[in-house]
Amino acid sequence: MKRKDDKESVPNELLERYEQFLSVGTPGYFDVDELEDLSEFYRIHGLQDKSSGVLDLGLKLHPDNSSLMLRQVALLVDSGRHAKALRVLETLPEKESLEVQLLKAEIYLHMKREAAGLGLLRALMHQEAFNRVDLLLDVSGILTRAGKLDLAKEVLWKALQEHPDDEDLLEELTYVLEELKDYQALVQIYDKLLDADPYRTDTWFNAGQAWFNLERYDKAIEAYDFAWALSEDDFLPLLQKGHALFQSEQYEKAAQMYETCISHIEPADYIHLLVGEAYEKAGLYEKAIVHFDLVLTMFPENIEAYAGLGLCYMELKEFKKSLGYLEKALLIDDSDAELWVYMAELMLQMERKDEAYVSYLRSLSIDPNQADVLAVMGNISYDNGNYDQALELYRAAQALDPELPGLPLFFALAYVKTGQTQLSKEYLDLARQKDSRADVLFEEMLGPSDTNPND
Repeated sequence: MKRKDDKESVPNELLERYEQFLSVGTPGYFDVDELEDLSEFYRIHGLQDKSSGVLDLGLKLHPDNSSLMLRQVALLVDSGRHAKALRVLETLPEKESLEVQLLKAEIYLHMKREAAGLGLLRALMHQEAFNRVDLLLDVSGILTRAGKLDLAKEVLWKALQEHPDDEDLLEELTYVLEELKDYQALVQIYDKLLDADPYRTDTWFNAGQAWFNLERYDKAIEAYDFAWALSEDDFLPLLQKGHALFQSEQYEKAAQMYETCISHIEPADYIHLLVGEAYEKAGLYEKAIVHFDLVLTMFPENIEAYAGLGLCYMELKEFKKSLGYLEKALLIDDSDAELWVYMAELMLQMERKDEAYVSYLRSLSIDPNQADVLAVMGNISYDNGNYDQALELYRAAQALDPELPGLPLFFALAYVKTGQTQLSKEYLDLARQKDSRADVLFEEMLGPSDTNPND
Protein backbone atom coordinates (compact mmCIF):
# COMPACT_ATOMS: atom_id res chain seq x y z
CA MET A 1 0.00 0.00 0.00
CA LYS A 2 1.39 3.41 -0.89
CA ARG A 3 1.38 5.86 1.96
CA LYS A 4 1.13 9.58 1.73
CA ASP A 5 4.50 11.17 0.93
CA ASP A 6 6.80 11.20 3.94
CA LYS A 7 6.83 14.49 5.83
CA GLU A 8 10.35 15.07 7.07
CA SER A 9 9.29 18.59 8.06
CA VAL A 10 6.07 20.40 8.81
CA PRO A 11 5.36 24.14 8.95
CA ASN A 12 6.87 25.66 12.10
CA GLU A 13 3.58 27.33 12.94
CA LEU A 14 1.77 23.98 12.93
CA LEU A 15 4.43 22.24 14.99
CA GLU A 16 4.59 25.08 17.54
CA ARG A 17 0.80 25.16 17.84
CA TYR A 18 0.64 21.43 18.48
CA GLU A 19 3.55 21.43 20.94
CA GLN A 20 1.92 24.29 22.84
CA PHE A 21 -1.30 22.32 22.92
CA LEU A 22 0.59 19.40 24.49
CA SER A 23 2.50 21.48 27.04
CA VAL A 24 -0.27 23.66 28.44
CA GLY A 25 -3.42 22.00 27.19
CA THR A 26 -4.36 25.01 25.09
CA PRO A 27 -7.66 24.35 23.34
CA GLY A 28 -7.16 23.96 19.64
CA TYR A 29 -8.48 22.50 16.47
CA PHE A 30 -6.49 20.58 13.85
CA ASP A 31 -7.92 19.42 10.57
CA VAL A 32 -7.31 15.93 9.20
CA ASP A 33 -4.50 16.99 6.82
CA GLU A 34 -2.65 18.75 9.66
CA LEU A 35 -2.98 15.71 11.90
CA GLU A 36 -1.73 13.40 9.15
CA ASP A 37 1.27 15.64 8.57
CA LEU A 38 2.10 15.80 12.28
CA SER A 39 1.72 12.06 12.74
CA GLU A 40 3.96 11.31 9.76
CA PHE A 41 6.53 13.89 10.91
CA TYR A 42 6.88 12.23 14.31
CA ARG A 43 6.93 8.73 12.76
CA ILE A 44 9.71 9.67 10.36
CA HIS A 45 11.79 10.94 13.30
CA GLY A 46 11.28 7.75 15.30
CA LEU A 47 8.83 9.29 17.79
CA GLN A 48 6.21 6.56 17.55
CA ASP A 49 4.48 7.47 20.83
CA LYS A 50 4.03 11.08 19.73
CA SER A 51 2.80 9.95 16.33
CA SER A 52 0.25 7.71 18.03
CA GLY A 53 -0.77 10.57 20.34
CA VAL A 54 -1.52 12.76 17.34
CA LEU A 55 -3.81 10.09 15.94
CA ASP A 56 -5.56 9.63 19.29
CA LEU A 57 -6.30 13.35 19.32
CA GLY A 58 -7.36 13.19 15.69
CA LEU A 59 -9.90 10.46 16.30
CA LYS A 60 -11.39 12.49 19.15
CA LEU A 61 -11.72 15.52 16.89
CA HIS A 62 -12.78 13.49 13.84
CA PRO A 63 -14.38 10.24 15.07
CA ASP A 64 -14.28 7.29 12.64
CA ASN A 65 -12.19 9.18 10.11
CA SER A 66 -10.90 6.47 7.78
CA SER A 67 -7.64 8.22 6.85
CA LEU A 68 -6.65 8.61 10.50
CA MET A 69 -7.73 5.07 11.32
CA LEU A 70 -5.60 3.72 8.48
CA ARG A 71 -2.60 5.60 9.83
CA GLN A 72 -3.35 4.13 13.25
CA VAL A 73 -3.34 0.66 11.71
CA ALA A 74 0.02 1.37 10.01
CA LEU A 75 1.51 2.41 13.37
CA LEU A 76 0.18 -0.74 15.02
CA VAL A 77 1.78 -2.81 12.27
CA ASP A 78 5.09 -0.95 12.73
CA SER A 79 5.02 -1.78 16.46
CA GLY A 80 4.17 -5.44 15.85
CA ARG A 81 0.63 -5.26 17.22
CA HIS A 82 -0.86 -7.08 14.28
CA ALA A 83 -3.94 -8.60 15.91
CA LYS A 84 -5.11 -5.18 17.14
CA ALA A 85 -4.36 -3.68 13.72
CA LEU A 86 -6.60 -6.30 12.14
CA ARG A 87 -9.41 -5.56 14.60
CA VAL A 88 -9.24 -1.84 13.81
CA LEU A 89 -9.41 -2.60 10.08
CA GLU A 90 -12.60 -4.58 10.57
CA THR A 91 -14.29 -1.49 12.08
CA LEU A 92 -13.66 0.68 9.03
CA PRO A 93 -16.72 1.56 6.93
CA GLU A 94 -14.59 1.04 3.80
CA LYS A 95 -13.27 -2.36 4.93
CA GLU A 96 -13.90 -3.84 1.48
CA SER A 97 -11.92 -1.11 -0.28
CA LEU A 98 -8.74 -1.99 -2.16
CA GLU A 99 -6.52 -0.02 0.24
CA VAL A 100 -7.92 -1.79 3.29
CA GLN A 101 -7.71 -5.22 1.64
CA LEU A 102 -4.06 -4.66 0.73
CA LEU A 103 -3.26 -3.64 4.27
CA LYS A 104 -5.12 -6.69 5.58
CA ALA A 105 -3.03 -8.96 3.32
CA GLU A 106 0.15 -7.36 4.62
CA ILE A 107 -0.95 -7.92 8.22
CA TYR A 108 -1.73 -11.57 7.46
CA LEU A 109 1.82 -12.02 6.13
CA HIS A 110 3.27 -10.36 9.25
CA MET A 111 1.21 -12.78 11.36
CA LYS A 112 2.65 -15.75 9.38
CA ARG A 113 -0.82 -16.45 7.98
CA GLU A 114 0.72 -16.88 4.56
CA ALA A 115 -2.10 -18.80 2.91
CA ALA A 116 -4.59 -16.06 3.84
CA GLY A 117 -2.25 -13.21 2.90
CA LEU A 118 -1.08 -14.62 -0.43
CA GLY A 119 -4.58 -15.78 -1.29
CA LEU A 120 -5.97 -12.32 -0.72
CA LEU A 121 -3.24 -10.73 -2.85
CA ARG A 122 -3.92 -13.16 -5.70
CA ALA A 123 -7.64 -12.41 -5.52
CA LEU A 124 -6.97 -8.66 -5.63
CA MET A 125 -4.67 -9.01 -8.63
CA HIS A 126 -7.43 -10.79 -10.55
CA GLN A 127 -9.88 -7.96 -9.96
CA GLU A 128 -10.34 -5.09 -12.35
CA ALA A 129 -8.52 -2.06 -10.95
CA PHE A 130 -8.73 1.60 -11.85
CA ASN A 131 -4.93 1.75 -12.01
CA ARG A 132 -3.46 -1.72 -12.49
CA VAL A 133 0.16 -0.56 -12.32
CA ASP A 134 -0.39 1.00 -8.89
CA LEU A 135 -2.07 -2.19 -7.69
CA LEU A 136 0.83 -4.37 -8.84
CA LEU A 137 3.34 -1.97 -7.28
CA ASP A 138 1.43 -2.17 -4.01
CA VAL A 139 1.41 -5.98 -4.13
CA SER A 140 5.13 -6.19 -4.90
CA GLY A 141 5.86 -3.72 -2.10
CA ILE A 142 3.92 -5.85 0.39
CA LEU A 143 5.75 -9.00 -0.73
CA THR A 144 9.12 -7.24 -0.55
CA ARG A 145 8.49 -5.98 2.99
CA ALA A 146 7.43 -9.51 3.97
CA GLY A 147 10.77 -10.83 2.66
CA LYS A 148 9.16 -12.70 -0.23
CA LEU A 149 11.46 -11.26 -2.84
CA ASP A 150 11.12 -14.06 -5.38
CA LEU A 151 7.35 -13.61 -5.40
CA ALA A 152 7.75 -9.83 -5.69
CA LYS A 153 10.07 -10.37 -8.66
CA GLU A 154 7.51 -12.68 -10.28
CA VAL A 155 4.72 -10.10 -9.85
CA LEU A 156 6.86 -7.34 -11.37
CA TRP A 157 8.00 -9.45 -14.34
CA LYS A 158 4.37 -10.25 -15.14
CA ALA A 159 3.42 -6.62 -14.70
CA LEU A 160 6.12 -5.61 -17.21
CA GLN A 161 4.66 -8.02 -19.74
CA GLU A 162 1.51 -5.91 -19.59
CA HIS A 163 3.30 -2.55 -19.25
CA PRO A 164 6.83 -3.05 -20.66
CA ASP A 165 7.85 0.61 -20.55
CA ASP A 166 6.44 1.64 -17.17
CA GLU A 167 9.32 3.31 -15.32
CA ASP A 168 7.80 2.83 -11.85
CA LEU A 169 7.65 -0.92 -12.42
CA LEU A 170 11.19 -0.97 -13.77
CA GLU A 171 12.49 1.05 -10.81
CA GLU A 172 10.73 -1.24 -8.32
CA LEU A 173 12.16 -4.27 -10.06
CA THR A 174 15.70 -2.87 -9.78
CA TYR A 175 15.26 -2.67 -6.01
CA VAL A 176 14.04 -6.28 -5.78
CA LEU A 177 16.80 -7.59 -8.07
CA GLU A 178 19.40 -5.71 -6.02
CA GLU A 179 18.11 -7.35 -2.85
CA LEU A 180 18.22 -10.75 -4.58
CA LYS A 181 21.73 -10.01 -5.90
CA ASP A 182 20.49 -10.98 -9.38
CA TYR A 183 22.96 -8.67 -11.07
CA GLN A 184 22.68 -10.23 -14.53
CA ALA A 185 18.97 -9.43 -14.69
CA LEU A 186 19.61 -6.08 -13.01
CA VAL A 187 21.91 -4.76 -15.74
CA GLN A 188 19.26 -5.63 -18.33
CA ILE A 189 16.71 -3.48 -16.50
CA TYR A 190 19.18 -0.62 -16.16
CA ASP A 191 19.84 -0.83 -19.91
CA LYS A 192 16.11 -0.55 -20.55
CA LEU A 193 15.82 2.49 -18.26
CA LEU A 194 18.79 4.15 -19.93
CA ASP A 195 17.44 3.45 -23.40
CA ALA A 196 14.37 5.45 -22.37
CA ASP A 197 16.39 8.23 -20.72
CA PRO A 198 20.18 8.24 -21.14
CA TYR A 199 20.57 11.24 -18.82
CA ARG A 200 19.73 9.38 -15.59
CA THR A 201 22.88 9.92 -13.51
CA ASP A 202 21.87 7.61 -10.66
CA THR A 203 20.94 4.85 -13.07
CA TRP A 204 24.35 4.99 -14.77
CA PHE A 205 26.01 4.82 -11.35
CA ASN A 206 23.83 1.92 -10.19
CA ALA A 207 24.47 0.10 -13.46
CA GLY A 208 28.19 0.51 -12.77
CA GLN A 209 27.70 -1.08 -9.35
CA ALA A 210 25.85 -4.02 -10.88
CA TRP A 211 28.56 -4.57 -13.50
CA PHE A 212 31.18 -4.30 -10.74
CA ASN A 213 29.44 -7.07 -8.78
CA LEU A 214 29.48 -9.20 -11.95
CA GLU A 215 33.26 -8.54 -12.12
CA ARG A 216 32.76 -6.93 -15.54
CA TYR A 217 35.03 -4.07 -14.65
CA ASP A 218 35.25 -2.75 -18.22
CA LYS A 219 31.47 -2.24 -18.31
CA ALA A 220 31.51 -0.79 -14.80
CA ILE A 221 34.15 1.77 -15.80
CA GLU A 222 32.09 2.77 -18.83
CA ALA A 223 28.99 3.30 -16.67
CA TYR A 224 30.91 5.31 -14.06
CA ASP A 225 32.29 7.53 -16.85
CA PHE A 226 28.75 8.34 -18.00
CA ALA A 227 27.65 9.04 -14.41
CA TRP A 228 30.61 11.40 -13.93
CA ALA A 229 30.00 13.18 -17.24
CA LEU A 230 26.42 13.92 -16.20
CA SER A 231 27.31 15.18 -12.72
CA GLU A 232 30.86 16.45 -12.49
CA ASP A 233 30.38 17.79 -8.97
CA ASP A 234 29.81 14.25 -7.66
CA PHE A 235 33.12 12.41 -7.25
CA LEU A 236 31.66 9.09 -6.11
CA PRO A 237 31.62 7.68 -9.68
CA LEU A 238 35.34 8.43 -9.93
CA LEU A 239 36.02 6.70 -6.62
CA GLN A 240 34.14 3.62 -7.81
CA LYS A 241 35.96 3.79 -11.13
CA GLY A 242 39.19 3.68 -9.13
CA HIS A 243 37.97 0.52 -7.41
CA ALA A 244 37.11 -1.04 -10.78
CA LEU A 245 40.56 -0.18 -12.16
CA PHE A 246 42.17 -1.65 -9.04
CA GLN A 247 40.18 -4.89 -9.30
CA SER A 248 41.13 -5.21 -12.98
CA GLU A 249 44.80 -4.85 -11.91
CA GLN A 250 45.29 -1.47 -13.59
CA TYR A 251 46.96 -0.26 -10.43
CA GLU A 252 48.69 2.91 -11.63
CA LYS A 253 45.51 4.15 -13.33
CA ALA A 254 43.58 3.31 -10.15
CA ALA A 255 46.02 5.38 -8.09
CA GLN A 256 45.65 8.33 -10.44
CA MET A 257 41.86 8.07 -10.28
CA TYR A 258 41.95 8.00 -6.48
CA GLU A 259 44.21 11.06 -6.53
CA THR A 260 41.49 12.92 -8.45
CA CYS A 261 39.19 12.33 -5.48
CA ILE A 262 41.55 13.88 -2.91
CA SER A 263 39.98 17.01 -1.38
CA HIS A 264 36.57 15.99 -2.72
CA ILE A 265 35.72 12.85 -0.72
CA GLU A 266 36.08 12.42 3.02
CA PRO A 267 37.79 11.15 5.04
CA ALA A 268 41.00 12.30 3.38
CA ASP A 269 43.16 9.67 5.12
CA TYR A 270 41.04 6.92 3.53
CA ILE A 271 41.62 8.31 0.02
CA HIS A 272 45.37 8.67 0.60
CA LEU A 273 45.42 5.08 1.84
CA LEU A 274 43.74 3.91 -1.39
CA VAL A 275 46.29 5.85 -3.45
CA GLY A 276 49.15 4.33 -1.46
CA GLU A 277 47.84 0.78 -1.82
CA ALA A 278 47.37 1.20 -5.58
CA TYR A 279 50.86 2.62 -6.10
CA GLU A 280 52.32 -0.18 -3.94
CA LYS A 281 50.55 -2.78 -6.12
CA ALA A 282 51.89 -0.97 -9.22
CA GLY A 283 55.43 -1.28 -7.87
CA LEU A 284 55.79 2.49 -7.56
CA TYR A 285 56.98 2.29 -3.98
CA GLU A 286 58.34 5.83 -3.57
CA LYS A 287 54.98 7.30 -4.61
CA ALA A 288 53.15 4.90 -2.31
CA ILE A 289 55.34 5.92 0.63
CA VAL A 290 54.38 9.57 0.19
CA HIS A 291 50.70 8.76 0.61
CA PHE A 292 51.14 6.30 3.47
CA ASP A 293 53.14 8.99 5.30
CA LEU A 294 50.31 11.47 4.70
CA VAL A 295 47.83 9.02 6.22
CA LEU A 296 49.94 8.81 9.38
CA THR A 297 50.05 12.61 9.72
CA MET A 298 46.24 12.56 9.80
CA PHE A 299 45.71 9.32 11.70
CA PRO A 300 48.86 8.18 13.57
CA GLU A 301 47.37 4.82 14.57
CA ASN A 302 46.46 3.64 11.06
CA ILE A 303 47.59 0.01 10.84
CA GLU A 304 47.12 -0.22 7.06
CA ALA A 305 49.50 2.71 6.53
CA TYR A 306 52.19 1.15 8.74
CA ALA A 307 51.74 -2.17 6.92
CA GLY A 308 51.92 -0.42 3.55
CA LEU A 309 55.16 1.31 4.52
CA GLY A 310 56.54 -2.00 5.77
CA LEU A 311 55.78 -3.65 2.42
CA CYS A 312 57.22 -0.77 0.37
CA TYR A 313 60.50 -0.66 2.28
CA MET A 314 60.70 -4.47 2.10
CA GLU A 315 60.47 -4.28 -1.70
CA LEU A 316 63.09 -1.51 -1.69
CA LYS A 317 65.37 -3.82 0.36
CA GLU A 318 65.43 -1.34 3.24
CA PHE A 319 64.76 -4.10 5.75
CA LYS A 320 65.47 -2.14 8.93
CA LYS A 321 62.84 0.47 8.04
CA SER A 322 60.42 -2.25 6.97
CA LEU A 323 60.85 -4.06 10.28
CA GLY A 324 60.24 -0.86 12.24
CA TYR A 325 56.94 -0.13 10.52
CA LEU A 326 55.66 -3.70 10.77
CA GLU A 327 56.53 -3.78 14.47
CA LYS A 328 54.57 -0.54 14.98
CA ALA A 329 51.57 -2.07 13.24
CA LEU A 330 51.75 -5.17 15.46
CA LEU A 331 52.02 -3.03 18.57
CA ILE A 332 48.66 -1.52 17.64
CA ASP A 333 47.05 -4.87 16.81
CA ASP A 334 48.85 -8.20 17.07
CA SER A 335 45.68 -10.14 16.21
CA ASP A 336 45.89 -9.37 12.49
CA ALA A 337 46.86 -12.59 10.66
CA GLU A 338 47.98 -10.73 7.54
CA LEU A 339 50.46 -8.59 9.49
CA TRP A 340 52.19 -11.73 10.78
CA VAL A 341 52.46 -12.99 7.19
CA TYR A 342 54.15 -9.72 6.18
CA MET A 343 56.53 -10.08 9.11
CA ALA A 344 57.30 -13.67 8.08
CA GLU A 345 58.00 -12.59 4.50
CA LEU A 346 60.39 -9.94 5.77
CA MET A 347 62.17 -12.48 7.96
CA LEU A 348 62.60 -14.75 4.93
CA GLN A 349 64.13 -11.92 2.93
CA MET A 350 66.47 -11.22 5.85
CA GLU A 351 67.36 -14.96 5.82
CA ARG A 352 65.98 -15.45 9.33
CA LYS A 353 64.00 -18.60 8.52
CA ASP A 354 63.31 -19.72 12.08
CA GLU A 355 61.76 -16.36 12.93
CA ALA A 356 59.78 -16.47 9.69
CA TYR A 357 58.42 -19.91 10.66
CA VAL A 358 57.35 -18.59 14.07
CA SER A 359 55.62 -15.60 12.47
CA TYR A 360 53.73 -17.91 10.12
CA LEU A 361 52.67 -19.98 13.12
CA ARG A 362 51.34 -16.82 14.80
CA SER A 363 49.35 -16.03 11.66
CA LEU A 364 47.89 -19.56 11.54
CA SER A 365 46.90 -19.36 15.20
CA ILE A 366 44.70 -16.40 14.26
CA ASP A 367 43.43 -17.73 10.90
CA PRO A 368 44.05 -21.47 10.34
CA ASN A 369 42.54 -21.46 6.83
CA GLN A 370 45.61 -20.26 4.95
CA ALA A 371 46.76 -22.91 2.50
CA ASP A 372 49.49 -20.71 1.03
CA VAL A 373 51.00 -20.12 4.49
CA LEU A 374 51.05 -23.85 5.22
CA ALA A 375 52.80 -24.46 1.88
CA VAL A 376 55.48 -21.85 2.60
CA MET A 377 56.03 -23.36 6.04
CA GLY A 378 56.42 -26.71 4.27
CA ASN A 379 59.08 -25.15 2.04
CA ILE A 380 60.95 -23.85 5.08
CA SER A 381 60.85 -27.33 6.62
CA TYR A 382 62.06 -28.79 3.31
CA ASP A 383 64.98 -26.34 3.16
CA ASN A 384 65.87 -27.29 6.74
CA GLY A 385 65.91 -30.98 5.82
CA ASN A 386 62.69 -31.81 7.73
CA TYR A 387 61.07 -33.66 4.81
CA ASP A 388 58.46 -35.57 6.76
CA GLN A 389 57.31 -32.34 8.42
CA ALA A 390 57.26 -30.68 5.00
CA LEU A 391 54.96 -33.41 3.69
CA GLU A 392 52.60 -32.97 6.65
CA LEU A 393 52.36 -29.26 5.94
CA TYR A 394 51.83 -29.81 2.21
CA ARG A 395 49.01 -32.27 3.01
CA ALA A 396 47.40 -29.72 5.32
CA ALA A 397 47.65 -27.09 2.55
CA GLN A 398 46.18 -29.55 0.03
CA ALA A 399 43.21 -30.23 2.32
CA LEU A 400 42.38 -26.50 2.33
CA ASP A 401 43.11 -25.82 -1.35
CA PRO A 402 43.73 -28.81 -3.66
CA GLU A 403 44.47 -26.43 -6.57
CA LEU A 404 47.11 -24.35 -4.78
CA PRO A 405 49.75 -23.38 -7.38
CA GLY A 406 53.08 -25.20 -7.00
CA LEU A 407 51.82 -27.83 -4.60
CA PRO A 408 52.29 -30.91 -6.90
CA LEU A 409 55.93 -29.88 -7.50
CA PHE A 410 56.53 -29.49 -3.75
CA PHE A 411 55.12 -32.99 -3.13
CA ALA A 412 57.29 -34.44 -5.90
CA LEU A 413 60.43 -32.96 -4.33
CA ALA A 414 59.58 -34.02 -0.78
CA TYR A 415 58.71 -37.57 -1.84
CA VAL A 416 62.07 -37.90 -3.59
CA LYS A 417 63.80 -36.83 -0.39
CA THR A 418 61.88 -39.44 1.63
CA GLY A 419 62.62 -42.19 -0.90
CA GLN A 420 59.05 -42.53 -2.16
CA THR A 421 59.95 -42.52 -5.85
CA GLN A 422 56.62 -43.70 -7.27
CA LEU A 423 54.67 -40.97 -5.47
CA SER A 424 57.24 -38.44 -6.64
CA LYS A 425 56.67 -39.52 -10.25
CA GLU A 426 52.90 -39.20 -9.89
CA TYR A 427 53.11 -35.69 -8.47
CA LEU A 428 55.68 -34.62 -11.04
CA ASP A 429 53.26 -35.72 -13.77
CA LEU A 430 50.58 -33.54 -12.13
CA ALA A 431 53.03 -30.63 -11.97
CA ARG A 432 53.74 -30.96 -15.72
CA GLN A 433 50.01 -30.69 -16.47
CA LYS A 434 49.87 -27.36 -14.66
CA ASP A 435 53.27 -25.88 -15.61
CA SER A 436 55.35 -26.57 -18.73
CA ARG A 437 58.48 -25.61 -16.79
CA ALA A 438 57.93 -28.28 -14.13
CA ASP A 439 60.91 -30.46 -15.15
CA VAL A 440 63.32 -27.53 -15.22
CA LEU A 441 62.11 -26.28 -11.83
CA PHE A 442 62.29 -29.78 -10.40
CA GLU A 443 65.94 -30.20 -11.47
CA GLU A 444 66.89 -26.77 -10.15
CA MET A 445 65.23 -27.29 -6.78
CA LEU A 446 66.34 -30.92 -6.39
CA GLY A 447 70.03 -30.15 -6.56
CA PRO A 448 72.90 -32.13 -8.12
CA SER A 449 73.20 -34.69 -5.32
CA ASP A 450 69.73 -36.17 -5.77
CA THR A 451 68.27 -38.48 -8.41
CA ASN A 452 65.39 -37.50 -10.68
CA PRO A 453 62.81 -40.31 -10.40
CA ASN A 454 62.24 -40.12 -14.16
CA ASP A 455 65.87 -40.82 -15.08
